[in-house]
Amino acid sequence: MDQFKSKHWYIIGAGAIGCLWACALREAGCEVSLIVRSKGKHDLASCEQTVEYSPLFNDKAKQTFTVEILEQKQLYRENRTISHLIIATKAQDALVALNPILPQLSHSAKILCLSNGLGMHQALLAALQHQSESDCETESEYGNEKNDRQLLQGVSSDGARLDQPFKVKHTGLGHTY
Repeated sequence: MDQFKSKHWYIIGAGAIGCLWACALREAGCEVSLIVRSKGKHDLASCEQTVEYSPLFNDKAKQTFTVEILEQKQLYRENRTISHLIIATKAQDALVALNPILPQLSHSAKILCLSNGLGMHQALLAALQHQSESDCETESEYGNEKNDRQLLQGVSSDGARLDQPFKVKHTGLGHTY
């Protein structure tokens, strides 16, 4: 468990499922960064950098979790490397959300896709493979680092809704595989 706690997780998508996972990971002791694409949402969150969680069956027992909320552009400016990523967007937005951060993924990145939909996982895999080929061409000058990225496909029956941005209500207890 200590090895798990030392991980920094990045989550693309600050909707209900993204915020639900951000809270669960923070509760488990992990560092979490929520990646948002719209400046408006980032400005809204930049004051607090928190996600409020209302548990199932008990609205009065709200918890607030500190998470980093950042724009995609910050990943480049700060030259961040992502080793653990969750994609929690709508299926049609998954590839568009992943493409700009492909250069920030480590060679051994673990990517968990929790987007529902058909065909999108193949498109994500193709984008990752293309990026890996580009990385190999660039690195041939600097050495040969093995590229071992993994794309994991998940499905969740948890229910959640956003009452307001970054305020998530757990509405149904489920499982994630």
